[in-house]
Amino acid sequence: MVKDKQKLLQDIFEARYEHGYRYLDRCGDAMMLLEEALPKVSGGAIWMPEEMAPKGARMKCPKHELTLVFDAARLGLDQNPADEPCPFSDIADYAFQTIKSKFDIADVVRLGRRKLFIRPTDSVDDAEALSVRKAPFKEWPKVKDDHLALRTCDITVDLEYPDRAKGVRFAISAVHRPEAPFTLDDRLRVAPHLLAQGQREALLEQLKRRKQREASPVAGLLIDVDYWVVRPDSVDIRQFLNNAEEEIEYVLESFVRSS
Repeated sequence: MVKDKQKLLQDIFEARYEHGYRYLDRCGDAMMLLEEALPKVSGGAIWMPEEMAPKGARMKCPKHELTLVFDAARLGLDQNPADEPCPFSDIADYAFQTIKSKFDIADVVRLGRRKLFIRPTDSVDDAEALSVRKAPFKEWPKVKDDHLALRTCDITVDLEYPDRAKGVRFAISAVHRPEAPFTLDDRLRVAPHLLAQGQREALLEQLKRRKQREASPVAGLLIDVDYWVVRPDSVDIRQFLNNAEEEIEYVLESFVRSS
């Protein structure tokens, strides 16, 4: 299954709208209502207002690592990191309905759901090699210098309806944290029982690396899938998020099967 190979890093919902002019005079009312009501739809988790200014308002839910932002033109819900399960759709729907009511929103310009995953690796070299191996192209532009070889791939593709009313953006790239090793000693890739000595130490090191990859990868292939619709005929946030979840999962499984 996909979930056994990829780790969800970030989950984002965004609604863009027009004529949200009442933000300036009703922001405080919206913040108070959300602060009181959001815990009821997020399993009792506390929400704390962080900022309320003309440029925008922000609230955070530390338990679920959620950030809610809104202004006169957009609302966004962002879970980062996305390790803690939460009723994401319920929260997004309630927040949107509250803002829509308070700001008298009539026209929704765009709805988007974006998920970022990482396929963990043990080193920077492994992440870059994986980006090349997973790139959906067999032939690349040739160069005059024969010593140059394809090292890493950073690819983005857009799939859209002819009228651009709906689409999916798919991107992959090699990523790493500063502490990630550039290479991994080949001896650490050998099965411990095949080593002449130090089998126990090698096994412990492999288990440690595996646990690191699962909990907090230091390097890997970033997979970014963004599903969106423009000016939907009807605005049903839960249905949109459900459709987005299915489309993103389908795209991700298709990508994984191509391994």
